[in-house]
Amino acid sequence: MASILCCTSGNQTVEAVVQPAWDNHFAAFGGQDVSKVLLDYCEESKIIVYNWHDDTETVYNGMAGAKECFTGLFAALPDLSGLAAPEIHVEEGNPKSVFLIWRCPSSGFVHCTDTFLFNDAGKIVRQTVCILNPGAPAGKAPLCTEPQGGPVQASWDNHFAAFGAQDVDKVLKDYTEKSVIKVYNQVTDELVEFKGLKGVKECFTGLFKDLSDLSGLAAPAIRVEEATEDKAGMVFLVWRCPSSGYNHATDTFLFDAAGKIAKQNVVIMKPAAEAGEQ
Repeated sequence: MASILCCTSGNQTVEAVVQPAWDNHFAAFGGQDVSKVLLDYCEESKIIVYNWHDDTETVYNGMAGAKECFTGLFAALPDLSGLAAPEIHVEEGNPKSVFLIWRCPSSGFVHCTDTFLFNDAGKIVRQTVCILNPGAPAGKAPLCTEPQGGPVQASWDNHFAAFGAQDVDKVLKDYTEKSVIKVYNQVTDELVEFKGLKGVKECFTGLFKDLSDLSGLAAPAIRVEEATEDKAGMVFLVWRCPSSGYNHATDTFLFDAAGKIAKQNVVIMKPAAEAGEQ
């Protein structure tokens, strides 16, 4: 299939690698076929699963970790009658990724979101997952990485400071005209997309207006990873601000080669009344 799929990037037509891998993953997931799922992973893969219910995190590394993850997940999904995936965004442009919203309340998975980061060979090298599952086994305390230097860390330090200060102009320094932010509200099932610097400005101007009371602001998980030869730089963030209606939230930031935010997938749980005031 990969040989006949293509996409346009600038003036070049490039072979699609994400869509064939995603087609395999989606079919394998529906069939609960662990061996087929593993075809999309490699020894460099890392899956990070955060449960909003108890604020714990479980990390799975390499092929053995992926096998453990999906063996356990499929065992925890005995009833697929409620399985739904209202949003699936497959993107071949760098950083290669899939943004997924799914749920399976019939098996206790009330709300879930994944961002998959692919390498050029079409293998999943990073997968950030947030679930709301009251019945899932507790994981470990979530990770907040120590500052490590590098362009991703520098952008993140600026972003974090700008967010705390609600400084839109400072936030914009970490984005470009090619940046895309997707914001999905699990409560209202609404997706909003913001593109370019104008869109980023609109996004954060509205967000900071929404965040009128920061007394409940917390970020229990912050994982910063610099780019490697085989993987784009990224940040995985879990945060909340219930004092302003943001009961749960997560962002996965994917960075370009210059350390700017190319893609930002945001998932929030914000009650409909507050959401209508945005």
